[in-house]
Amino acid sequence: MAEEASAAIQVLDESVWSWMLYADGDRRVLAVLCGTVGLYERVIELDSRECGLIIADRQAIDELARRISGDPPRYGPRHQPHLLDSDAARAATARWRAERESLTRAKPAPPEILA
Repeated sequence: MAEEASAAIQVLDESVWSWMLYADGDRRVLAVLCGTVGLYERVIELDSRECGLIIADRQAIDELARRISGDPPRYGPRHQPHLLDSDAARAATARWRAERESLTRAKPAPPEILA
C-alpha cells in the first residue's frame, strides 16, 4: 500500500456535508465528516468487502458513512489521513468541485421561475 495518493487520484462520488469517495488506482478511499460541535474527518481505505458493497449499491456508501460518523473511535485504527494529504488529492477535490459548480450553473431555470 502506498503511503500517499498517486497523481491519478480522482473523486468518484460525494454526499455534501457527509462523505466523499476517492479512487486511487484500484484503491477506494472514503472521507467521512464526523462530529457535532467540532467537525473532523475520518479517512478510511475500503477493504474488498466494502468495495463490493458500494459497487453493488450506492446506498451502501451512505450506510457505511453513517456507521463511521456514528462511531468514529471504532474506525480510529483504520483512519489514514495521509491518503488524502497530497497535492494530487487536493487537485482532484478542486476539479470535482469545479465540475459540480459548472453543472449547477449550466442548469436552465425551471419554466415557472421564468414566467
